[in-house]
Amino acid sequence: MCMTLDLFASESNGSCVCTQIAMPDADVCLYSSIFSESDADLLFSALKQEIIWEQEQIEMYGRVHNVPRLTAWYGDEFKTYTYSGITAHSRSWTNSLLTIKDRIESISSFKFNSVLL
Repeated sequence: MCMTLDLFASESNGSCVCTQIAMPDADVCLYSSIFSESDADLLFSALKQEIIWEQEQIEMYGRVHNVPRLTAWYGDEFKTYTYSGITAHSRSWTNSLLTIKDRIESISSFKFNSVLL
């Protein structure tokens, strides 16, 4: 299955319209414009300034290597995330992340306690 979606399309209007995406064994609903373009730009700018990125290291075949991406784990107090022998401890939610979290929770039936960036 080949699919192209423009998450940064300029026609976003802040509406909460769901587009169902057919995937085997999955229930996927794309909300492509839960923020207006100007709100999304402001959030993106704020996140670029606020997020503290980390370069994790992993041991493979007896050698230590940098993980080929930067990551950041934010969430409720004392949340941890473990993968490939790496344990991340959550940083406190930033105001921008809380804005995004609150909007997502308001249109979904889920509550989130953390996010991996």
